[in-house]
Amino acid sequence: MLTIVIPNRDRHTHLKECLKALVNQTMIPERVVISDWSADAEKTMDVAGCWEKDLNLKIISCPPEDYEINIARNRGREQVETPLMAVLDADIILPPEMLKRAVSAFMVSPSSPGAGNGNAELKPVILGATRMDMDQSGRAGRNPWTHMLVLGSFQMFRTPDFDRIGGYNPFMKGWGADDTDFVMRLEKIGCTKVILPDEYYHLWHHQQTDQNQESRNILIARNSWYDPVMGKWRMAEKKKSRMAILLGKILRLVRWM
Repeated sequence: MLTIVIPNRDRHTHLKECLKALVNQTMIPERVVISDWSADAEKTMDVAGCWEKDLNLKIISCPPEDYEINIARNRGREQVETPLMAVLDADIILPPEMLKRAVSAFMVSPSSPGAGNGNAELKPVILGATRMDMDQSGRAGRNPWTHMLVLGSFQMFRTPDFDRIGGYNPFMKGWGADDTDFVMRLEKIGCTKVILPDEYYHLWHHQQTDQNQESRNILIARNSWYDPVMGKWRMAEKKKSRMAILLGKILRLVRWM
């Protein structure tokens, strides 16, 4: 019923803890896909190899040059065959009951026909949980936005809904506003935002947000869209001012005089 996609770039120590937590879940996902664009791909294989059979694990090796997390997330979707999928950062540890409770939030009812065998009717939901960020001293503090935002470190949704909005915006660079944009587009097609009270742990946390990068991503979100007919993402061309258009016409006239 569930496939988990883990984008990873040189987070091998954290990835090991992340996979260990998945093995200890009370509900094991059908498949785990690591979309890897690390400089040392062999190290990723060494770390993941311990749980290859337990998690039905598959590694996608992506070229590290000019690669971005949203592209890695979307590449992971290509390996998903289940009705539900989740995107999980490589530095996240989920408590043992998390996946079971998360999947149950999609069920119309526990006794739905097909519940338990992957054929149950599923609610249109975009799901997250309560994130605890670890500081450099190892202390955990609740993320201030976790009560209102489905943060990109752990998001679960129906696979067809992901396809319908074209996945994550590939024009966005780095992190900042990418998860918010994704959730807002899912809400526009009728998905309900659900945030579980269950706490999960973020092992490596940026102490400060890159405001410039976030602002650039917000600008990209406003000027790009997914074309469902062509199945492609598009970016709006910069609009020329009236003066620039007039000047262009004058120059063309001069050339023909």
